Amino acid sequence: MNIIIRYKLSFLPTTITISILLTLSCSLFCPEEPDNCTDESLPRIAFLRDRDTTNDATIKDNDIWIMDRNGCNQTQLSFGLNVWNYTFSPDGNKICFIAGQNNISDVYIMNSDGSDIQNLTNDELIYRLPIFTPNGLKLVFCAELDYYNTDIMIMDIDGNNKINLTNSENTWERLGNITPDGSKLIYISNHPTAGGLRAMFVMDISGNNIVCLTCGFHDRNINFPRSPQITADGNEIFFINHNGYEIGKIDITGNNFVKLYEVPNYEQIWDLKILPDNTNLSFIFPGIWSEEEVIPTQVFEINIDGSDLRNLSDLYGIESALSYSIDNKYITFSFQSNPFEIPQIYLMGRDYSNQLQLTKEGGQGPQFQPISY
Repeated sequence: MNIIIRYKLSFLPTTITISILLTLSCSLFCPEEPDNCTDESLPRIAFLRDRDTTNDATIKDNDIWIMDRNGCNQTQLSFGLNVWNYTFSPDGNKICFIAGQNNISDVYIMNSDGSDIQNLTNDELIYRLPIFTPNGLKLVFCAELDYYNTDIMIMDIDGNNKINLTNSENTWERLGNITPDGSKLIYISNHPTAGGLRAMFVMDISGNNIVCLTCGFHDRNINFPRSPQITADGNEIFFINHNGYEIGKIDITGNNFVKLYEVPNYEQIWDLKILPDNTNLSFIFPGIWSEEEVIPTQVFEINIDGSDLRNLSDLYGIESALSYSIDNKYITFSFQSNPFEIPQIYLMGRDYSNQLQLTKEGGQGPQFQPISY
């Protein structure tokens, strides 16, 4: 990304180049200086920063950081917990995250300024990243009880009133999403109802009224569904189908399946998202870095009806999964040009213009803090 920018600047007259460099000096070349931080820097961006500056892929000791949208006021929020991943509460006031060592992970929560960190679980189980309920009062998450058994659970955001919703034996459940009204959970399971195959289910948030949404489509239209994304009205579910080679959608009732996009050339889809405008989807084809070949990540957007596929990598040089601000005005992403380079955080407008580097000391997994406009 920065290589492309330098390449383009090298063709400009010297006086114009100097003018551009001065104009962008705060956000691009001095992003950690706080002097120009104003209300215009909202929304803020959280991200993970690895304490291992050697970029050794075998060591990942991530802390959570947060910064203003222009890269100023970079502030460390967690210390020495080895954070795996994180998510904001709907109002942006809290951050829930998974952290741990040696394949043992716990659920933590803290205020978005890093204060009042609490460990909500403290046992030998492996926990998956929780999802806040839309009202922000509870957390829904997965717990790996043993190798063959993973259940979906719910608890208050203070760790009390933990309830096992699925309480299954020798089956696994993977939480997918919560409907916008907070009444239902969408998840993936190999429950016997699906004949031991991976299928998509819906149930009440109380754990009752379990319905298999895709069992009637096995071996014909739907196989190995994952990453369910629910529309804002709660009526439709978009998901990755056929083990990553297709995007499909289905009603919340399990009816009206539609195949939207079929992947060419045996590439697999990852990181499916419904954009904040609820009219577009984004996804990536992960890149490959090995001694034999280097294939950059390919980033795409497509209309929610499956039309007008756009390759953002070809059009704008973007090679990383994207995170969108809730007002749909900004995009943030991390980028590294090779596996030996520390990834950095970038920002651009929703029209993919004005790509600016925000960090100099590394960063990955950026997310916009939800705020009210």
